Amino acid sequence: MGKWRWLLFTLSFVTVALSAQPSERTVNVSENPIVAVQPAMPTRLLMHRGVSAVLTTQGTVRRFVLGDPQVAAVTPLSPRELVVNAKSEGSTNLIVWEDRNGQTVTAAFWVEVAPTKREETPAPPQSVAPSPQQVQAVLQRALVGLPVEPVVLALPDGTVCVVLRGEVDAPETAKAVEAMAQLVAPKVVNMLRVRQPVRPDLAPDELKARRIEHAIGVPGVRVAVADDKVILHGTVSSLMDYAVAEERAKPFGTVINRLEVATPKIRQFVTDVKVLEVQRSALQKLGITWGTVTAAAGQQTPTFAVMPGQAVFGEPGTADRPFARASPVGAQLDALVQNGLARLLANPQQRTIEGADATFLVGGLVPIPIFGFFGVTAGATSPGAASVIFFPFGITLTLHPEATWQGEIFLQMRVEVTAPDFGLAAQVLGTTVPGFRFRGLDDVRLLLRDGDTLVISGLIQDELRQQVNRVPVLSRIPILGELFKSREFVRQQTELVLLVTVRAEEVAVSPDALHLLRIYQKRPVLPRPSFVAPFSGGSGMGGAGFGASALPAPSPANPP
Repeated sequence: MGKWRWLLFTLSFVTVALSAQPSERTVNVSENPIVAVQPAMPTRLLMHRGVSAVLTTQGTVRRFVLGDPQVAAVTPLSPRELVVNAKSEGSTNLIVWEDRNGQTVTAAFWVEVAPTKREETPAPPQSVAPSPQQVQAVLQRALVGLPVEPVVLALPDGTVCVVLRGEVDAPETAKAVEAMAQLVAPKVVNMLRVRQPVRPDLAPDELKARRIEHAIGVPGVRVAVADDKVILHGTVSSLMDYAVAEERAKPFGTVINRLEVATPKIRQFVTDVKVLEVQRSALQKLGITWGTVTAAAGQQTPTFAVMPGQAVFGEPGTADRPFARASPVGAQLDALVQNGLARLLANPQQRTIEGADATFLVGGLVPIPIFGFFGVTAGATSPGAASVIFFPFGITLTLHPEATWQGEIFLQMRVEVTAPDFGLAAQVLGTTVPGFRFRGLDDVRLLLRDGDTLVISGLIQDELRQQVNRVPVLSRIPILGELFKSREFVRQQTELVLLVTVRAEEVAVSPDALHLLRIYQKRPVLPRPSFVAPFSGGSGMGGAGFGASALPAPSPANPP
């Protein structure tokens, strides 16, 4: 009997212990944005619309399944990190497969998205309207020494109205008095008069110069007129004022610009180009569709705020940076490169001053034989010496950026893609000469923000090859060996993707450098070097032959 009691006691203790274990865990993303994946226990993620969370795994993420993409979006950030973005109110499930020590384990998540939190702002305190006597006393103390008489009137609705009377010397004084009265009264009637200055009669050229100065409207610009020439002199604060003054003076005659800039600064553009070769199958699996995915760049709005008096992540002495939303395009392409599904072919960077072009050349040279001919024999020509020219192929990207002082970048772009195509090849004296396929975009104009990334894609390479699998020894038996072979056609498509990032920065320069900048902005673009390099395969061409010099050199990427 004692054994049965001990067994019942043990079973009841185990039942209580099992019931005490939680069936799932709940994580509030607003408090803990980084969530560790635990395959043994389902996880409930509580999120608000517009909030992001990072899921970290111990092994490599193999795949994931999201129930409702309208509620949330999942983006691979690295082989061991996933970014979950809450899109709209609702709930959905997420299943993640990861590889831990050669074994595949799964983790389940339940994502619940609530509306965005809105902090209630307290109602502003009710202010008591001042009395007419108080307004009159304040204005009299503020307008001491000015020929202005303020008259304060009480209106039936309980408010006051100030009527300004008097005569002042300048319009700026009248505006300042009116602005001062508006600080103490909601309604102001300005009846001030501006005294006209007494000035001697001006000469016609001087009067014309003053009118041009008024039309230009840039502080520090002085104008002198001589015949049909407009001479600008003085000192302006920036290059923008320098250009605006010259542009506004052009309708009045030939402009001679002698303006000086107080603190001359020029803008330089740092252009970063990444050339990637990506498998199209990988793009389709990730769901990347060019034209519908926008890269986040420049200044981003933080998703998480830092409360006053609270600590932030980071070592002492580092900048405090709140969490921000990740870039979808950058995260997806980085994941493809790390997994070997994309290759970084080139990453050139170039720095250029404003008004100049930035040209990038990525490619190679194709040798093309050129044959000379001797005299005609029996109606046919006899081949003579041979020469070789090298024709360039690849990608030529020409950018012409210009920026405003508010950070907007106007980008003029031209893309040329030249690729050898043996489908267009021709047979010349037993030698296969490839053809060339040209594609490109000419004179594309865009408006970007500083730091935005432009994605250029569409160059697709389609490769079809035959793969034969066979059994050793048996597959070599005549006739019967075909029974031990299997043939499979493998199709591989790759896409060439260009990521162009343009950033503008200001650099303080000397007046001499500013003068050189204006000269360089008017210079033509340097011509592309000729890649035609003939070398003779024999001596003598016989006067009827021709060499590589008979062919035109490739046109420059950006002709002057």
